[in-house]
Amino acid sequence: MKREADKLSRTDATGAAIVATQAILYFMSAFACDDQSRKIKGKLQLHENWKSTAEFILWVINLQKEHRETELEGLCHQLHAVCHQRLYDNEMKFLRSCHKSFEKQGKPITPDDQFWKIWTESMVHYATISKEWRAGHTILSEKTLKEKFPHTWKARESWGQGQFEEGELDGSYRLPLGRESAISEAVGFAQTLLKELAEQRK
Repeated sequence: MKREADKLSRTDATGAAIVATQAILYFMSAFACDDQSRKIKGKLQLHENWKSTAEFILWVINLQKEHRETELEGLCHQLHAVCHQRLYDNEMKFLRSCHKSFEKQGKPITPDDQFWKIWTESMVHYATISKEWRAGHTILSEKTLKEKFPHTWKARESWGQGQFEEGELDGSYRLPLGRESAISEAVGFAQTLLKELAEQRK
């Protein structure tokens, strides 16, 4: 789907962005399940998966900026924030695991280049997450959803409906998305909006 989106971007930027965003949602769903599986097995979650997905989302955002598909751009800013949040969380777990490993050695140990690279990168994620949420909710606001995507707005769940689990990819979501939103909610929201957008383009 990534290759298809790249080819389509030469003739239909919006269509390419929709295809690319669908691919992103598949990646997010798969990586969330992988994270959950690794957690159950007592293994560290892989931060590299979320880094590559975040980079792909940036490509879609830049594509939409050029062609002024603002609502789709706003959605991708929110997905970018979600991916960066998961990337940040997984990197923090990796760094804490390394620190515990150093302590068990009982003697001073100099962290390797990978440790410092991840530590340095993780310092900028918090600012990126805040910036992306602000951009996403400004461009694709609740007012815009109510007016331009009424089905997506009405399909949301009410707050207080219980905890959303990562493995429950049933399409349910609460709005607005935020730092505490599950990956499943981000995917469900995005899929519903993309479907409504595609219907509007017919």
